[in-house]
Amino acid sequence: MELVSVLAAAVAAYVFGSIWYMTLAKPWMAATGMTVGDDGRPTNASNPAPYVVAFVMAILVAGMMRHIFQMAGVDTLGKGVTTGLGLGLFIAAPWIVNNVMFSNKPKQLILIDGGYAAGGCTVAGVVLSLFLGWKNKRRGPTPRTPSFHPTCSLSTTRVSEIQGPTFLVFS
Repeated sequence: MELVSVLAAAVAAYVFGSIWYMTLAKPWMAATGMTVGDDGRPTNASNPAPYVVAFVMAILVAGMMRHIFQMAGVDTLGKGVTTGLGLGLFIAAPWIVNNVMFSNKPKQLILIDGGYAAGGCTVAGVVLSLFLGWKNKRRGPTPRTPSFHPTCSLSTTRVSEIQGPTFLVFS
């Protein structure tokens, strides 16, 4: 079921990206300086490599997001939207900002590519949270098991149950 959820999230994010970039194709191509043929399409449009690589990257992102969601107990639609959007806005998009700023590309790419990162992670988060929520309903409550680490002791409280300041005790 884990592989199915990752693939479903990757497909959803990929479809979102297709719609996003089809909608913003002209400003994106202009901002990237992409060469366009007489038909108005990029000259490399028939090359499958960018599409294959984009899908493989969507699988990698969805796989890591699933791991994060599982570890953090993200198993509701609201948590999936919030966590997916947060990962897109505050993890993925800042790297895109850096790339645009250092490459001296038009700043419009920050909104276009950063928006895709935020939206794609949100869509993947929705799909993953639905799978995880369904899985947890089938199994019942997940038993809490203590986490052990050689340098610190952690309680068995889920991250989603923590209220107020929390401290790790280092030994």
